[in-house]
Amino acid sequence: MKLLEKPKFNTARSRAGTKRALLGCAGHLLGGFVLSAGAVAGGCSPFAVALVAVSGRRDFLFSALGAGLGYMIFGAGTVRVRYFAAVLIALVGALAMAAFLPRRDARLPMALSCLAVGLTGAVLQLRLGGGAADYALVLGESILAGGGGYFFFRAEHCNYRRLRCKAAPTGDLVCVLISGSLLLMSLSRLTIFGIAPARIAAVLLILITLRFGSSRLGVTLALCLGFALGLAGQDTMFLLGAYGFSALLAALFDRFASLGCAGAFVLSMGFFSVAANLGHLSVCTFVESAVAGVLLLLLPAAWGDRCTAFFENGADIAPEGSLRQSLV
Repeated sequence: MKLLEKPKFNTARSRAGTKRALLGCAGHLLGGFVLSAGAVAGGCSPFAVALVAVSGRRDFLFSALGAGLGYMIFGAGTVRVRYFAAVLIALVGALAMAAFLPRRDARLPMALSCLAVGLTGAVLQLRLGGGAADYALVLGESILAGGGGYFFFRAEHCNYRRLRCKAAPTGDLVCVLISGSLLLMSLSRLTIFGIAPARIAAVLLILITLRFGSSRLGVTLALCLGFALGLAGQDTMFLLGAYGFSALLAALFDRFASLGCAGAFVLSMGFFSVAANLGHLSVCTFVESAVAGVLLLLLPAAWGDRCTAFFENGADIAPEGSLRQSLV
């Protein structure tokens, strides 16, 4: 009789797996669309192509759909066609890797990202008759695509169930932070009278991490966000150092609670904004930091306790490598 019984499946687990798969597909679709809207200094937009190249078997079609749709909407003229062709090359390469390679490392997706961006850029410059500076820009963009592919690959293959803030491997944590920072960089193009909500969110995340997490994680996050948001344009390059130094200064005044942390960060950003001397952008940058500081001060105590619990998650787990070093 037992042989005739139907096997029992854990329906709750299967539903959870299906839900995670659907969320993953939706996330890749949205990620490709958002990354295609972002551009670094020089008008380069390689990160959506990199996401397509590193996506897994069930996700690369959705990444390609989001990226292709975004490039067709946000692109212009021949640039639009160029990036759409790069997405197609990355899609074909991802399909081939999914069909013939059971396991992948970061090298092939990185090479595919560089090839897709570099090849289409070189063909476009040949058609337009570009000079040496244009080809150098294409080379730099292809290298940037490969670097973005590495960060996305590491972030995609992290074990998020074991990624605890207090016990997370530094390399995985940095790759996750930079991947999220690149998404914020794309969203920073959306402004209201010059003020970018994405930059307000970035500063607020830095302040929350410094206040309720740790200075190490807060400075790391500030460096990652400053790197990504600073690449958004030539005028925002000063954010590369402004966020990192301001976070370091805010960490020194953390003993004075939220007021000291937020005040030090805002005053430091005010100095960098004045030193940058970018007119309206300097004013907007200072206002963004001030708004984020006020939001930190208005954060309810219950939310602060939740943030502390989140950052303390994994405090009783030894970081990766500690056990091996102890045994040695």
